[in-house]
Amino acid sequence: MATVARATRAQGLADARLVLAKQRAEAADKDVPVRTDFATKAKAALDAAVADLEAKRSAFSVADAARIEAEKGALAASTEARAAAVAWADAERRLADAQVERKTAQEKAALLTAAAGAAPGDAVRKRSADEATQAVAQATETVKQLDAAAKAASQTAMASATAANAATKKVGETQKPAADALAAVGKSEAARALAEQQHMIAAR
Repeated sequence: MATVARATRAQGLADARLVLAKQRAEAADKDVPVRTDFATKAKAALDAAVADLEAKRSAFSVADAARIEAEKGALAASTEARAAAVAWADAERRLADAQVERKTAQEKAALLTAAAGAAPGDAVRKRSADEATQAVAQATETVKQLDAAAKAASQTAMASATAANAATKKVGETQKPAADALAAVGKSEAARALAEQQHMIAAR
């Protein structure tokens, strides 16, 4: 009787194990499509994240290149503006010196002309007066030329300053897009890292 009972219990345990194994197998079969779908979606998400990161990096590369180019342009324009300002100041100084020389020549010519007028028959005084008058004419021509040069230098300096200001403004206009593009790269890198983790989990 005891033998029969033991056999019955053994058979019952075997049947229970068989049922449990069958249930597990059925659950596993049902889980396969779910896991496959999860893995497929995780792979697609990873691919999309990688592509987005590449696009963001490319956009940053373009934006940063524009920023660098703008900064180079601003530096060159600033250097040119400073040189133009120095040239303008030098032209103004030379003009001022020439104007002083012309005034001195005029004063000298006036004295010599007066002296020659006081002695009409004095050839030496007359020659000195004529030479002084010629010196005034030469000084006046020099002033005229230097005045034109100073005006041209002034126009160049102002144009260079305007260009430098525009170049500086352009730097400001390119800095924000570059900074925004860099921030976008950071966010995209974080998204890719998350997608990689999810993909690794799905592949287990």
